[in-house]
Parts: sequence; structure tokens; C-alpha cells
Amino acid sequence: MLRHILRCVALAAQDPPPPDSLNVEAAPVDSLEQAADTLPPPLFVDLPGGRAPGWGAGTWRWDRDDLLMAGAITLADLLDGIPGVTTVRGGFHGQPQAAGAFGSTAPGLRVEVDGFVLDPLGGGAFDLARFALVNVDEVVVERRLDGLRIRLRTTQARDAEPYSRIEAGLGQPDANQFRGMLVVPHFLIGPLGLAIDRLETEGLDANEPAVVMGGWGSWGIQNERRGVRVEFIQSTVEREAESPWPVASAERRDMIVRARNRFLPGLTAEIFAGASSFDHPLPALPPEEEGGDSIPAELARESVAFGARVAGEGAWWLAEGALRGRTADELPGAELEGAVRLRPHGLVEVEGEVLRSNLAGAGATAWSARAAVQPLAGVGLFAEVSGGARVAPFFGPDSIRAGWREDRSGWRVGAEALRWGIHAGAAALRVNSDTVPPFDLPFDSAHGRFDGGAVNGLEAFVRAPLWRDILAAEGWIVELTGPEPLPPYLPLRTWRGVLEARIAPLESGNLDVLGRLEARHRSAMFAPASSAPVPPDPAGALTPALAVMEARTQMDGYLAIRIIDVLAYIRYEDFTGVRARDLPDRPVPGPRIFYGVKWRFRN
Repeated sequence: MLRHILRCVALAAQDPPPPDSLNVEAAPVDSLEQAADTLPPPLFVDLPGGRAPGWGAGTWRWDRDDLLMAGAITLADLLDGIPGVTTVRGGFHGQPQAAGAFGSTAPGLRVEVDGFVLDPLGGGAFDLARFALVNVDEVVVERRLDGLRIRLRTTQARDAEPYSRIEAGLGQPDANQFRGMLVVPHFLIGPLGLAIDRLETEGLDANEPAVVMGGWGSWGIQNERRGVRVEFIQSTVEREAESPWPVASAERRDMIVRARNRFLPGLTAEIFAGASSFDHPLPALPPEEEGGDSIPAELARESVAFGARVAGEGAWWLAEGALRGRTADELPGAELEGAVRLRPHGLVEVEGEVLRSNLAGAGATAWSARAAVQPLAGVGLFAEVSGGARVAPFFGPDSIRAGWREDRSGWRVGAEALRWGIHAGAAALRVNSDTVPPFDLPFDSAHGRFDGGAVNGLEAFVRAPLWRDILAAEGWIVELTGPEPLPPYLPLRTWRGVLEARIAPLESGNLDVLGRLEARHRSAMFAPASSAPVPPDPAGALTPALAVMEARTQMDGYLAIRIIDVLAYIRYEDFTGVRARDLPDRPVPGPRIFYGVKWRFRN
């Protein structure tokens, strides 16, 4: 019996003989539907746009392969390496996270999924710990003087065969993660995508138990010119009584429907609608403090967003526009966005953007412009300027909602060079803001807005090969001078140095090894004090207290080894054991370790 089984397995592993040798005719395709099942599905028609990534352009991009090798657990892990960006962590994994550029906060943090804005319903900013990366094919981060724009593109079926991925990881202190994703190219006419993500941790000293659970689903009907796509995103955070943040669970759901059509080559339009909800059970108060029915047992928020987008491009121009509406009173009810990029010849590029928002009857307009001279003799120049106002959602009383409007202006001028394989650049910048709202996440939701001021600075960047195409060094520094007292979340000096080795010795590309050793520094900065601040008055004035977060320099290591479709990785952060803090009483000491394996499957 065993001999027959082994013989069958050996025969199955061989290439099948051609049809002629079997003395039978090749079976014809019975229908167009059967033929379609053997072909890759058409991708969901895309809108023209996008900017080439680069330090001078202030744009960073990770594609599917980059994300697999990066070993990032959350979006904040990717943002950590961008110059001028400050990530704020509420603790270990499972705790709230946010990020800002050059001291920007809630008004400047914008997260989009395939063009749909994930409006924050749990606070003034979207919690970066909530969005899983397992179902993401591309992350583009645009760092501007007034904030961060994070564009996410979710996974699509690209092959005729089903594609799936499994990720399993363990972390110290006490964390474990499981991620799974499946994309089927043909399911009830169109492609189907499903994903699940679960991260569980006990946190610092086993006193911060938390579970972050995410789910994603997508299905569509599409061809090369038009299509309709339905997408569902869900995230749930559960924290137990030992957690320093609100007890019980907080659940968010987003259901998005898009319809796109390519009217002409280079001209595509989209209409969309999305329903978002946020549910958060509130802890019960003692009977003597309840005050009747004035305090709800559950916090529930809902919003429906709808609108249209259009984009067109030609040989030397690109234009984009979007009109959005929302039903929630705390969000901008109407929003108009436009961008134009001109490149009349190969050397000069000029672009401008504008965002007009209306919140609670008050309008705010933010704008920016950028010009760049493409490298001539290896040296390029760039300049950008921005101004106007942005608004952040505020779920407090109407009388102080105006406090979440920020007037912010700035400029940045610099040059970058690419010679002999060395990429280097330097820039001067200035940012001026009248006020700094909080992120309005659990770690600063009790605080009012803070005083702003003018910030001047210099930044520099360099990447150089050291040995062949295997060993390279990279580093950047941002040096700022600011007002007295400094606003929160604004370190005056940050730098990062990286020594990276990467080798793919096989011609087949079936072996890829990436090793990285990093040193990073952040000077002291202020953060909202943990003690309760003085409540703001109806005019939006404030007297919140600030606490000093000590300067820190930490060492990190990373290793990833991919063999065909299996990747093993280990993240070793802060192996010198610095007791770092982004917030008062919220230490995140090292070393912190996370290691795991990723498998990719086809068919």
C-alpha cells in the first residue's frame, strides 16, 4: 500500500504530458465564464494621482513587499522613521497612539482608505493603534508643515489564483499576535477579500491587559473601465479594569461603497458613501453620583459620509478634486478639496492644494503650494509654503468647539543632491501656529487647547552606500527653536542613524536577508500633565498644566529573513533599557522584543 501511495505522489509531482501524447483532444472552453476564471481579475479602476516618494517631496511610500519586510505592528511603527514626526504612545501595544509633524496635533492628522477619510469618532484624531496592516498593499505618508496625511490602499486580487497570508508573532513583555488574510479573484462575479487581526498583551508589569481585534472584508464587480466595490472595516479594543485608560470595550465599524468610472484615458471619477459608528460602554457611577438619567450607559456616535472624487492627468498636468459631506454635527459637514500639479517641461514642477471645511457654521481654509527644480547636474531645489486654518472634530459643548480650530502657516526651502550613489539634502523651515489643540484621545482628552507660537528649524538627511549594494548608512537630524513655553509634543531635536545590510544572493530571488541597527534620539518635550487641568472657559481659554518628558537615546535592532514565501523576523527595540516616556506616568521601558513568522500562499 505504501509503495503505491509513494508512486502516485511521484507521478503527481511530474509535469503533465501534453494533450497530444494522451491521444485525446484538449477539452475546449465551454463558456466565457470558465475562461474568465483562469485569468487574473481586472484591478479596481484607479484615480490618477500620487507623488513620487522622496525626502525633498516630504513623501514616503511602502508597497506590499516593503510592508512584509518592515515588521511593523501598527502605523506608528512606520511613522517612527520619518524626520520631524513625533509619535505619541499611550503605553505598550494595545494602547492609544497618535503622531504629528513639527508639533501638529489633531487638526493635521488625516487617515484615508482608498480616498475615504476615516473620520475620528472616538476623539479629535484617529487612533493609529486601531488600523491593522495585514490587508494593506500600500502606505503613503505625506508630511506637510501643517500635519500628516496617511493614504492607505487595501489589498486587491492580482493573480488568477487565490492569495493568502498568515502572520503569527510573540512579544515581550507578554504579547501575541495573529493575522490572516485571503483574497479570492472570482467569487460571485467579482473578487473577494477577507482579513482578521488580533493582538493581545498584558502590558507593563502585566498591569495593562488589552486586546485589539480587527476585521476587514471587500467585494466588488469591476472591469478595466468601471466598477463598484463594497468594503467593511471593524476594530475593537478591550481593556480590563487594570488599564489606565477607559474600561471595557470600544468598537468602530466602517461600511464603504464606491463606484468608479474611467470616462476618458486619464480621466476617472468616483462617487462614494460610507457609514461609520463608534460604540463605547461607559463605566457605571455610584448611585449617589448618577444624578438620575443624565449620564448614559453607553457612548454611541454615528456618521454618514458621502461625496464624489474626480482626477485627470495629461502629459504635463494633473488635477484632483473631492467634495465630501457628513451627517455628524461634530465633523465638518461640507468639505471641498482640490489639487493641481503642473510640469510644463522636465525641470520644473509646481503644485498647489486647498482644503475648505465647514464645522458648526464656521469655515476654515487650509492651502499649500510647492515648487521643485528637478536635479540638474545631480542637484535639485525645492520650496513649499502653507497657510490657513484646519479644524479637528470636537465632541464637547458647542460653546467651546471653536477651540479646536488651528491657524497654522509655514515655509520650507532646501536642496537635495544625488551623486556617486549618495543621496543628501538640507532644508530650512518655519512653522507658526496660534494654538495647539490636543489629540483628544484618552491620554489628553481632559485637556483644553495649548498656546502655539513660531518654530524655526533646520533639517538634514543623507543615505550613502558603504560596500557594494549590500551595506549602506542613513541618517537624519531635525533641529528646532521654539517659543517659551514650548507647546506639547514638540521635541526641539530629533535624529536617527541607521546601518543597514541587505543581500539577495540567489538569482531566483528566493532568499532575502535584511538587517538593521539603529540609534535614535529625541530631546525633552512637554506633554499634558496627568493631573486634571483647569476647565476652559466659554471663549476657549485654557490653563492646562504640562509635564516634561525626559530626553532619550535608544538603540534598536531588526532582522528579517525571507525564504521563498516564508519570512521570519525579530524586532529588538531599546536593547540598552532606556525608560522612555511619551506621556506622564506612562513609561515604555526596554528592551522590547517582537518576533514572528509570515507565510504567503497561492492557490
